[in-house]
Amino acid sequence: MAKQHDRYWVHSAPEDLPGGTEGLRECGRGLWCAARQINPATERVITPAMSPRAFCMKDEGIIAQALRDLPAVYKRLGAAIGDPQSAEILLRMPFGPSLPIRGDVDELLRLIKETLAGWEERVRAAAGWTPLDTQETLARSWQATVEQACETLGNLIWTMFGLEYEPMWRPKPSQRDIDAGVAPEVVLAVEESALVLLDGAWAGREILRIEYGARAVMLETDPQPEDLVGVPCRRPGCDHYALRRAALPSHAGDTEFWSQCQVCGHLMTRADYDVWVGQLAAFHRARLAAMPVLGAVPAPLATTGEAA
Repeated sequence: MAKQHDRYWVHSAPEDLPGGTEGLRECGRGLWCAARQINPATERVITPAMSPRAFCMKDEGIIAQALRDLPAVYKRLGAAIGDPQSAEILLRMPFGPSLPIRGDVDELLRLIKETLAGWEERVRAAAGWTPLDTQETLARSWQATVEQACETLGNLIWTMFGLEYEPMWRPKPSQRDIDAGVAPEVVLAVEESALVLLDGAWAGREILRIEYGARAVMLETDPQPEDLVGVPCRRPGCDHYALRRAALPSHAGDTEFWSQCQVCGHLMTRADYDVWVGQLAAFHRARLAAMPVLGAVPAPLATTGEAA
């Protein structure tokens, strides 16, 4: 007997399943689907997994884990608001010391709390749970609000994924998102805010976005590696075009390298890299200069008959 979840992982031929593609749709994460399939021939054609719900099983697990991690992430983010090394705004209190506050962290703390509280309210209503008392909610700390919202959404995660489109307040979509077709439908726009239509798939994507955003602000995510395109490795015997920007030194006084080969691990400083690139450029210029140049094409020789 086939497993029930086999239907969720179909990529290349979903029509071969009993019933074909009826009741299945692409994972709500689209090109970022964790179970996506990439065409090995082109590495450009990406097919999200098929699922009868808003997300495939793999992404459902990722979103559930994000809900479990968010309370601790939020607590660390709250502690980072007073980091004096990167404070953006200096708040001066009367009869007290100046208090540096990171404006980006403060804004993100509010966004996370309001986003999770909004989805908790919708999920409670959909599940028939008792609505939260507004005054009691306002009296709770932001950390307690986030913890309760994550617990509720985690317990009712299938209800959340099944939410239909309903209006919710969000920042007005940017023109770039509108042009790219990834902005929600706007019902009403008021200054910098907008009433937009959001469903369960939006809920899952927003949870992943705010969890990643919080970790990124605290530098807990790996930076996107920068490929040094067109430059081969300098180590003899390794001519792979696999150079990337090297990681920053871990300790003061360590040598700061500019590039690292992803095949053999060879490192170069910025000075060595510049010399190597200059040598490559000179080599290619010399090779082009030494290449024979075709002259004028000679006229075709006359045949014997034509000569007569």
